[in-house]
Amino acid sequence: MAEAVVSMVIEGLKGGLVEEVKLLSGVGDQIDHAQTELLLMQGFLKDADAKKGDSEAVRIWVRIIREAAYDLEDVIESFALKVVLKRGGSVKLVLKRFACILNEVVNRHKVGSEIRSITAKLSDMRSKLKGYNIQQITGTQYEGAPSFEKQKEQRQTYPHVIEHDVVGLEKDVEILATHLVKEENCPQFVSIWGMGGSGKTTLAKQVYNHNEVVKRHFDCFAWVCVSQQCQGKEVLEDILIKLTRTTKKEEIEEISKMKKDQIAEKLCIIQKEKKCLVVLDDLWTCDAWNSLKPGFPIGEETKSRILLTTRKKDVAEIAGGIGFIHESRALDDKESWELFKKIAISGRDQTNSKIDAEKEELGKKMPQHCAESEIDAEKEELGKKIPQHCADSKIDAEKEELGKKMLKHCAGLPLAITVLAGLLARKVTVEEWKTVNKNVDVYIRRGANLDQEYKGDQEYAGALSVLALSYDDLPYRLKLCFLYLGHFQEDYKIPVKRLTQLWIAEGFISSASQVHGSVEVLEDVAYTCLSALVQRCMVQVGTLGSTKKIKTCHLHDLMRDLCLVKAKEENFLHVVNVTGAINKAATIPKVPRLTVYVEKKVVGRFPRTRNDHLRSLLFFVDPKYRFSNWKKKFLRSVVCNFKLLRVLKFEGIRRKEVELPSNIGNLVHLRFLSLRGSDVRRLPSSLGNLVCLQTLDLLLDNWKVKVANVIWKMKELRHLYLPPRYKGSGKLKLATLGNLQSLVNVAGADCDLTHLAELTNLRKLFINGGVKNTEEMLKSNGITFNHLRSLFIIADDDEVLPMNMVLKCPHIYKLRLSGRIGDQSLEGLQHYRNLTKMRLYETCLQLESLKILEKIPNLRMLWLREDALSNVSEVVVSEEGYPNLEFLELSDLSGLKSWSIEKGGKRSLRRLSISWCRELRAVPEGLEYVTTLKELTIVGMPPRFCSRVGEGGEDFYKIQHVPSLLITNVLKD
Repeated sequence: MAEAVVSMVIEGLKGGLVEEVKLLSGVGDQIDHAQTELLLMQGFLKDADAKKGDSEAVRIWVRIIREAAYDLEDVIESFALKVVLKRGGSVKLVLKRFACILNEVVNRHKVGSEIRSITAKLSDMRSKLKGYNIQQITGTQYEGAPSFEKQKEQRQTYPHVIEHDVVGLEKDVEILATHLVKEENCPQFVSIWGMGGSGKTTLAKQVYNHNEVVKRHFDCFAWVCVSQQCQGKEVLEDILIKLTRTTKKEEIEEISKMKKDQIAEKLCIIQKEKKCLVVLDDLWTCDAWNSLKPGFPIGEETKSRILLTTRKKDVAEIAGGIGFIHESRALDDKESWELFKKIAISGRDQTNSKIDAEKEELGKKMPQHCAESEIDAEKEELGKKIPQHCADSKIDAEKEELGKKMLKHCAGLPLAITVLAGLLARKVTVEEWKTVNKNVDVYIRRGANLDQEYKGDQEYAGALSVLALSYDDLPYRLKLCFLYLGHFQEDYKIPVKRLTQLWIAEGFISSASQVHGSVEVLEDVAYTCLSALVQRCMVQVGTLGSTKKIKTCHLHDLMRDLCLVKAKEENFLHVVNVTGAINKAATIPKVPRLTVYVEKKVVGRFPRTRNDHLRSLLFFVDPKYRFSNWKKKFLRSVVCNFKLLRVLKFEGIRRKEVELPSNIGNLVHLRFLSLRGSDVRRLPSSLGNLVCLQTLDLLLDNWKVKVANVIWKMKELRHLYLPPRYKGSGKLKLATLGNLQSLVNVAGADCDLTHLAELTNLRKLFINGGVKNTEEMLKSNGITFNHLRSLFIIADDDEVLPMNMVLKCPHIYKLRLSGRIGDQSLEGLQHYRNLTKMRLYETCLQLESLKILEKIPNLRMLWLREDALSNVSEVVVSEEGYPNLEFLELSDLSGLKSWSIEKGGKRSLRRLSISWCRELRAVPEGLEYVTTLKELTIVGMPPRFCSRVGEGGEDFYKIQHVPSLLITNVLKD
């Protein structure tokens, strides 16, 4: 880890800023000397990081070196930023003005002295490391930076995906599914218990998604993760929202205002009236169950069922006589090898299949009358391929022997098997496999000490050691990225976009590179890092977007334990849980990163401990509590005490007259600032000092925000999220923000959109009203938004959507339009091959325009809402229409009476949602031919419509093949 930090600092000091500093007498020499010392140190740290587990002294020296590297970076950057702000420039302009620094003798000598002191300390540490037999390692044996180009070429299907990487569960799934759906003597509870990583959640998901049995049997479904800090009311709220399929914001808010007993009563009624399946995943204690119990009709007449997973046997037994208990078992040797092989040696089966296919193809090409010479030539050609195949088979045999030997340490624990396989999947040669095998033995002897649950259990000690080995095998940048995941709470769904922004702000991601002729930006590199962690089975994918890219991710409980243990060992991160009164005397350790979980109403103030080394401060606040009771001066104290912050995530400030302190501008090192969900009234002009900012998130709750017109000074900005409504002194100037990739809530009335087309790096654009102000910009025929991937436009009531702008975005993936389109043509959209996701609101489309939408070749998701159609009573989807559409929502479409689908053609539809279309007479004609349909949701429809799809109803034949049918909020006659 120290090598990772030093490497990161070295890379940061390679920029033009440092090169310019080297021209200065004294200071330049000192920086040169410091860089050389860091480079020399880097080689020793590769060996020190590998050996520190065996020596407490080495661990201490490594920590001191890591802190010295951070100090060096802070000194140089602080010096540069003082010059920038004093002379009123930007980070790039400082390069042109550094000649003037020669006159600032005091600053120069002070900085030079500090650099000399740090360099001397590094040199001394290097000498001491030699005394502990730490060797300088060169070459690529421990190469830190991953080759992203190579990773792209070796990219494979994510091995964690449950549907593909499941073995040995078929019988268990059938047993559990049968217990859930049988009518007589059916247990109300089905419990799955076993130790962490044994596959409980995987098994539960297989049962939950069982199409032929479970999905057909139950009417309503809810899956909730309970976790260790169980908040009874919040969990019951979540269950109620999911069982009722509530999506409207006002209805969700109404549920959140209800008392716990009201929620519990409503839940019991629903579970008695309908057949509901509720999954309580990861229930830790009987106390947690007791807090949830009022929400379930235990012992009463009901066809609803509860499926729970737990690590504790006493929790699994809470149901007593009305429960069925299933113990998750370890995989046997055969199953372990099958799971391992799927991930680690998937290429071998592909090779064999390919050769067999070639043999079959060759056989077909050899007719009886074929000349002997022709046959011999074909055999010779195939024969050339056989030696290589034999060599590959020998290598695979060696790998199989090594793999089975290492698998013994996993003790049949699925998590350990997948992590070990993910590690080895990236090792090409047998020698690399032998090295991993040797390292596994070392880790077994050393011990992993991750969780009290496993202490003294020799059978599973090896499994935990495999997890620890997977971390140590990571390249240095991936170690930093993995440890950063420790900021997030248990079961937290981590948004990938936000995660990559944080990684970039911390400096973990190397500069963009040229890949296959195109520029790969930092965000692409960061996503590649995440993909690498997923491929190694260290990070699990939560949800995928319409383009099949990872949208959210999370850590398995055991992997999170490993993350926090390693973060503590490396002094990388400190976690504070705030659950009530704050101890003012509490201290914050000297650590570069701090994360705070606020889970209850807070009384008092945050500790005033000063920490000159804190680089990252993240708050995670329960939305029920926010920061409403925190003292007014709290944020001001944060600004005063942590002046070297690079990252500040301070969201959910909810109190009267909240203002950002004017001294927020003193945090000149900030790369990331988020105030999302706060009730801030005014943004001070001192924000203009934050010239290093890359991400500024001002998606505030307050709709009357005063924004100082200083954002144009933040020329390093990559992601800007403005408030929904704001006012400033004149229109906000944005033309200087050439690095912008995300621009959200830009309003024509409050922002100068004249130069919007000059922001050529934009990938995401959200124009929130005032679209008529784009007319001047769009007059130029040469304007094209080539990099734009996501476009969202809201037109004011008196405006028409600028479709000429939409048609200048040839590469968009996502399109969301709200407002009238008028008589403008959509014809160009049928050629948009990348467009996969489209939401239309109040667009008042005519039938001709709707016909164009069905020709968009790769459209996967389509929402038609709130009068998206105008004067359209009947819709017929042609045989060729929507060939790749997987999701369709028809909502609040007044005037729509029928929707039908022609027989034939390619159909990919998996989910269909129909809601609040009061005049729609029946589910679509032709739906019986859509065999891919797995889920039909009907919300807010008249009784006559709903009765038609019931068993025996007029339309039942159309949907009888659909595994999941959900009908809620039936209207009254």
